[in-house]
Amino acid sequence: LGEGVKGVVPGERVLYFVPGEGGAVGGEGVFEFYDDFDGFDTQVWTTYGSTGNYTVENGALLMWGNWGGCCYGNCYYSHLKTLSSYEIPVTIELKFKVDPRPDDPVCATTGPAIIYNDTVAQIIFTGFPDVSYAGGGLNVRIGSSFVTLDPSDSGLPPDNTYHVVKINITDNYICIWRDWTNDLLCANGNISSPSGSIGIAGDTDSSTRKDYIDWIRVRKYADVEPFVQP
Repeated sequence: LGEGVKGVVPGERVLYFVPGEGGAVGGEGVFEFYDDFDGFDTQVWTTYGSTGNYTVENGALLMWGNWGGCCYGNCYYSHLKTLSSYEIPVTIELKFKVDPRPDDPVCATTGPAIIYNDTVAQIIFTGFPDVSYAGGGLNVRIGSSFVTLDPSDSGLPPDNTYHVVKINITDNYICIWRDWTNDLLCANGNISSPSGSIGIAGDTDSSTRKDYIDWIRVRKYADVEPFVQP
C-alpha cells in the first residue's frame, strides 16, 4: 500500500493505493502507525532527551540543530519518539529530503536518524566516507556494535529531493532499502527488545541544515513483499 515502497522490476505492474483518496480510509486506518504531518500531534509523539529544533511547515516535519547520532564512538540519543510501542518484526517506511551537505561535514548526519526503542538500535546516514567513527555512508548500530552497510557516497541520500527508505527490524537483523540505490542491505545482530517505540532525529551538529519528513508509517513486517501480477 502507498507510494514508493519497492523498486519496479521490468515487466511487473505495481498497483498503488493512496490512503484517503476516493473515499478510502486514511493512513491511520491502514497502517500500524501513520503520520503525514498536517500538524505536530502530541497525542502520538513525545521527546527523548534534549532534542534539537523541530517544527511542522507545509505538511512536513522539519528538524535541525543538535539531535541524536553517533560520532567517534559517542552516541547522542535525543529524538522524537512514538508514544506507542511496536512489536518486532516490524517495517518502518518514511519519505524525506535533506538540505545540501557542507564540504566538511565531519560527524554531520546527512539524513534523519531512525531509532528503535530509544537506545537499542539506530539507522544513520553519517558524514562523508573516512570522516565518521562509523565509517561514513549508511550505518547501523545495534547495541554497541556498528555496521557500515554502504561506505560510499551513494550510501547517503541525494540533496534537496524527496526519497523513500524502508527498514525491516527483526530480532536478529535490520535491513534497509533505499529508493536512490534500489538495493536491500542487512546488518546482523541481536535486537534485545521484543517491542519498542520508533524514533526520528535530525542533523547532529548543524544549526541551519534541515531534514524534512514528509510522512512516516509503521506496518506489519512481510518476509516476502506482496506484489500484483500483471
